[in-house]
Amino acid sequence: MSSDEKPRGLDEALREGILRTISNGQYLVEYSDATHSEGAWSELLDVEVHATAVSVFADESYPYYTVRPAAPLRAPAAKLLATPARRESAPAAVAAAGQAPRDRGRAEQTEKKEEERRAKERFRLRDALAQCLLRTGILPAAADPEGARDLLELARREALVLIPDTNALGNGTMHHLLRTFSRTQLWILPVVVSLTQIQEHDRRQKSALAEPKGANLANVLRSRTVVNGSLGLLARCRDRAQVLEVDPKLLRYLRPGGKGSADPDEGDILEDRLLVETIHTVFRTARTSAARRVVTSDVLLARMLHIEGIPALVQQVPPLPDAGAPCVRYDAGARTFVGAPLVQLLWDMAHIFSSVRLVEERSRSLVARFDTYWPGKTRADWVREALLVTVPDAPQVGTATFSAAVLPDVSLLPVLSLGGAILVGAAPLPALRERLADPPSVDTARMAGEVLLRAKLAVSDGASLATTAELGALDAALREERLDDASRIFRAYPPYAALLDALSARQTVTIPELPDLLAVATHGQPSRKACERLARMPAYLGQAWTAESALLDGTRRPSDDAIATRLRELFDANARDGLCTIDVLLTALCKEQRMTPWAAAGAVRRLVEAGQLPSLAFDPALGPGRRARSRDSIVKGSLLHISEAPVPMDRLEIRSRPVFTVSKRSP
Repeated sequence: MSSDEKPRGLDEALREGILRTISNGQYLVEYSDATHSEGAWSELLDVEVHATAVSVFADESYPYYTVRPAAPLRAPAAKLLATPARRESAPAAVAAAGQAPRDRGRAEQTEKKEEERRAKERFRLRDALAQCLLRTGILPAAADPEGARDLLELARREALVLIPDTNALGNGTMHHLLRTFSRTQLWILPVVVSLTQIQEHDRRQKSALAEPKGANLANVLRSRTVVNGSLGLLARCRDRAQVLEVDPKLLRYLRPGGKGSADPDEGDILEDRLLVETIHTVFRTARTSAARRVVTSDVLLARMLHIEGIPALVQQVPPLPDAGAPCVRYDAGARTFVGAPLVQLLWDMAHIFSSVRLVEERSRSLVARFDTYWPGKTRADWVREALLVTVPDAPQVGTATFSAAVLPDVSLLPVLSLGGAILVGAAPLPALRERLADPPSVDTARMAGEVLLRAKLAVSDGASLATTAELGALDAALREERLDDASRIFRAYPPYAALLDALSARQTVTIPELPDLLAVATHGQPSRKACERLARMPAYLGQAWTAESALLDGTRRPSDDAIATRLRELFDANARDGLCTIDVLLTALCKEQRMTPWAAAGAVRRLVEAGQLPSLAFDPALGPGRRARSRDSIVKGSLLHISEAPVPMDRLEIRSRPVFTVSKRSP
């Protein structure tokens, strides 16, 4: 299978909808790191993608998923990395059973050390994963009751100054606080000492790449967290961050930072001292009434700060739960739902683990891969935190759907265009896109394909889409401008049918009401953006129209006689000096009879041309008149050559001439 491989920033990946149409099921996240894994892929996370979708991520709908540590990280004595040295350790233990007591004792001692080393690696990997989940909002930071109360109190302040230590910048606690204090004016003041430590950690990871070995794991994970986690945060917050300088004379006492430990209490003593002295200086000179806190995960540093009268906010990395964590949760401090789409989680993990990939659990087929390092990576790539992203071009074979979204976020025109391509003959999605004069994006095409499947207008074997009899009938109805018939065929799409039913029952529906109204039909909570696009579908098919920021029912079709009678009455009620504009007349007729402007204009046109409105004069304008004013459009043409045409509200086209006003005909 061919693949799409190119550098992408996170915004670009989200915009392209990478992993937004992933099918339900079980997946694995694996990683490979040239500094210590010798090219092998090792399991990190189990991912279960569910049937529902959530729409709390930037007002978009993404698959709902849960994550938990992969099996090797849940078992205490698990083999974490498939390196040759570890593959030999188990046979060695078996062979030791037949040795002499002294040799057996040595073998047992060796095996004990091996188990201890595995346990340490397991701890490092679990801690790094917990930090990834904390940075992306899937897990909350850990704090004692007093710290939690302080956090909630600070969240109600109008302004706040935060001074993070080096650990807090990268391990996710500052990321957590930024979400919590989203309603607070925030200033972030990292100390220059922290930037010096970031440079030192960057040197360490480059040294590890020059001498790959298993012992590099702890230092590399720690260094990438400090470098990539910290610089990424500061780059995103550069408009409200200012680096605090330290007396240059003091910097000579600074040693290379830390041991690369995952334990926040194992910090560098001189670094902590320089940090404290800088904070004292800032607190003495700062002229602000805003609350100030030092943010740290180091308990010992927090105790020192308390003794020296410096208020601290202690936030720590939570333990990684074996039971699993959902991708979205409610955060009491932020007072909203937080979390991350799957692509964002993998994005963060790649910056820590070098290369990560998502594979289907059973088939081990590749779904997506993210690489932090590749030849030719530029400074601009580093600044925008770009990754080399590889995704298969076609949907995974064996799936029955192209999108797991509760409500596919796609408008009607791409759906109909893709239907036209399918009418030519069954083909995979990439081939169908090539048949179109203006091919949609891959994500839009997948969403459109999913709508066709759910509307029973197409069938799929998992890789290709093929036509159905209903799709041919829809094409014929559109060619002959029978929009009512086209709408009846499209009612097989459950969200569309639910929307028409809601309009019929309520007459008027607003966009904010749609997510709740459609929850039953979609078996979940659709995003507002997807609802907005769905709301335009009935208008395109002549079944609804918009007025005063609401969607109005237009499904009724009174008889021509009833329309003629009511039209004369509406003219008498709305005419001024014997004249009534088409706009006023059409709007009143549509609201009262629950018709769309497209249907009402067609009925009036038939009546005028048949001479059934003799008391009213529809005199055409002498010229083309002003530009047509319309609220909605309808679809026109065949599926393969579909287009939209505006429905004017201020005129009628009668015998190819525009009519703007109606008058009373003289007896």
